[in-house]
Amino acid sequence: MSVSNPTSTHLVIQDFLHFTSPDQSKKDVWFSDQQTEEKSSAQIDDLEFFLPEQKLYAYFDEKLHDIVDVLRQDIGHDFVEASAIRKGYLKIFAILVRIERPETIVHFLRYETLADIKLPFEDKPGDFPAETGHDATFWEEFNECQWMFCAPKLIYKQTGSWNPRRPLPFISKERLDRGSTAETFKIRVHPDYNGLRLSELPHNDTAKDVFVLKTYHNKHARHNWTEESDTFVQIRRSIDGQEENAIIQFFGSLEQGDAYYIILEYANYGTLEQYWQNVPPPRELEDIATSWKNMLSLVRAMQGIHNIAYQPGAFHTEGRGWHQDIKPANVLCNLNENLSDYQCVYKLADLGLSHVILDQSRNARVIDSRGTRTYGAPETYRPDDVTESRERYVTQKVDVWSLGCILAEHAVWITQGKDGLEEFGRRRIEATKDLGIRDTGCFHNGSHVLHVVSEKMEEVKDRTQKGDQITGKIIDDLICEMLWQEAKRTMSEPLWTKASLVIHVARRDLERYKGVVQSEANGSSIRPSEPPAPDRVPSHPDHGCVVTPSTASSDISSSSSSSASPPSPRTNVPSKTDRAAPANESPEGLTRAPEITSPAERNPQTRQSHDKSVSSNTLQRVDTGSSRSGSVFPMVLQNAFDVRAVEQAIQSGANVDEKNQDGQTLIMLAVEEGKFDVVEFLQDKVQLGLKDKRNQSLLHYLLNVSDGTSRMDEVLYHARSTGRPLDVDAADSQGWTLLHEAARTEKCKAIQVLVNHGANINSRDQSDLSPAQVALKENKVDALKFFLKENCDLLVQKDDLEGRHPAIRSLLEEYNKLPEGIGLCHGLLDRIRSRK
Repeated sequence: MSVSNPTSTHLVIQDFLHFTSPDQSKKDVWFSDQQTEEKSSAQIDDLEFFLPEQKLYAYFDEKLHDIVDVLRQDIGHDFVEASAIRKGYLKIFAILVRIERPETIVHFLRYETLADIKLPFEDKPGDFPAETGHDATFWEEFNECQWMFCAPKLIYKQTGSWNPRRPLPFISKERLDRGSTAETFKIRVHPDYNGLRLSELPHNDTAKDVFVLKTYHNKHARHNWTEESDTFVQIRRSIDGQEENAIIQFFGSLEQGDAYYIILEYANYGTLEQYWQNVPPPRELEDIATSWKNMLSLVRAMQGIHNIAYQPGAFHTEGRGWHQDIKPANVLCNLNENLSDYQCVYKLADLGLSHVILDQSRNARVIDSRGTRTYGAPETYRPDDVTESRERYVTQKVDVWSLGCILAEHAVWITQGKDGLEEFGRRRIEATKDLGIRDTGCFHNGSHVLHVVSEKMEEVKDRTQKGDQITGKIIDDLICEMLWQEAKRTMSEPLWTKASLVIHVARRDLERYKGVVQSEANGSSIRPSEPPAPDRVPSHPDHGCVVTPSTASSDISSSSSSSASPPSPRTNVPSKTDRAAPANESPEGLTRAPEITSPAERNPQTRQSHDKSVSSNTLQRVDTGSSRSGSVFPMVLQNAFDVRAVEQAIQSGANVDEKNQDGQTLIMLAVEEGKFDVVEFLQDKVQLGLKDKRNQSLLHYLLNVSDGTSRMDEVLYHARSTGRPLDVDAADSQGWTLLHEAARTEKCKAIQVLVNHGANINSRDQSDLSPAQVALKENKVDALKFFLKENCDLLVQKDDLEGRHPAIRSLLEEYNKLPEGIGLCHGLLDRIRSRK
């Protein structure tokens, strides 16, 4: 050092050296005093030390002047002012003080190429101070010290590459699993460096900083990393894959020397296997329906993988994907501690054996990746060493079979819990051993579904809880078709359409059943009957599945008896043969029965006594615009949007697409009133794309009500699955699209939903403003951040920065969107001033 020794021993300098020392407690540096739980549980043994940028800035806010004053005493009165260092050279100055060369800051301040924004220096910069005499090791010492100040902010990148010496901003790393090709870790990212996703959680919820790091090993590490990363990238870009919350979320991949990583969403409850073992089966009918609805989202996820459509650059590309390793261990579970265990969100994970090809043919084939054996399809079975050594080409139907096996096990868990699952597994193991099947415990005999599987499904149907309107339908209408032989097995597209219908009909039937139970409890004489069952595709022996659709399963109409088996110890419920006799059968052999009628439906005069209400504004608009005879509005509104009243109005011939004086349809009014059960009921029966007099569609109404975003997502999915996609870029009479309105109101979840469904982030309103420009104009930081992350077109003028929130300026800096001449130094100074 070219200054006198007393400088390094001065208390101010010693304090700084201790503050930036890599030998201090990393937990004390990385965690605040309020994060006691996270701090105590953090596993940091294998993590490199880094000093968080904001912590350094806060320290200098308080003590930079003192440090400069001390240095001025030794270096001379012409030493730099603290204000000069603040303009983009704080990290540089920290490095120079640590390596005892603070006087050289004068040289660094002369060059923008030596500013903080250029760190880390991968190679010695051309403007770096010359090394002569005693300074011969200057660059070596600088290079050694700089990395602790240069942890990268993590944002989504298809592939990032970092110097092996650069510390990743992880503040906890805990091993979850180790396999033959990769291992996974639960990691916590320092919140200052987490730019991986929009915060879907409260800003103080540290769960948003937790992810999974998958790291690859063995000689094929780079190949395996590349294959899985590419699959995730293509699915993320896909119209189907990007929007799908039932596929584990991918946050990018990176390489660091010989290490290869991908960063994934963390599921807080482990695998589906663990979930089935630890969570008791649902007893409430509502919980059963919810569990099935969430489980069937995996069908939608599979469809997202099977049908990939995205636009790389200016070219529209369509392809087909395969998972090839669908099994309970590769389905992850997310639970919210504030919600029921049965509101679990299931996530399809581990795409390590996946394929994506640019082939639109439904019969496209790829080489079998030899994934799951237990849940593998019959066409992947290799009975001997000869076939084991040969490659096989398989269609996407192998995934359909595997998911069908999972649904079959879920049905067993629903009715019999983990004990039933274990018994089911033992029966399959015994059956496959008896048949000499090498893949013991699988669901097939080499060509067809095992007889014990068919028996078990019949047993499950016979032991469903009274009032369970869905489990039997899923077995008959979905699982059976998924476990047919390959030639007759369904593809994922029609499967998801049918799954949506099953959920919808089951929900409707559940509401009717609850209405009957309530009426009986109130002493009303209701004729026990079941609503019409949905059309089903009859089984056929040639399809290879002997699970036959018996008469419709319901609490109030019987089905054919199943194989004799003792009643479930978990449910004290009479068998279906002990329940009410079946109603008349339809020509297809399915149970049909008259509609359930409540006292209000039998006596219209009693409808006014319903305790629900509809807003007076809605009534006024309807009464003045739809008073003609046969209108759909009066009956529905007088019954406070009761679903049964809507159904009765339809049966009487009312037009469900009728508009009131404001051009609103019944489904729009239902959204306004928050009657989402009516919305769900009507979405199959109305024209979803109709608009009111303001040129607003159903989507506009969903955007503007509480809880509308999730409903919008469901409506868009349903519309697409039924071949009626909605225009997410439609503009209202003011020229604003849904994205413009969502940007103005900073509804970030709605923005995510709309973009996932293909909304154009660069659309323009009548003033030629894009949604990002609206967010900028309205100071909507989170909305603007989303658009910037999606690489929106945004040209910012200097005038656009007038009156903007400091965070806007910082965000534009981060994404290099500041106008020319306004750079990092100014923005950094603004941030420092704002902290003061």
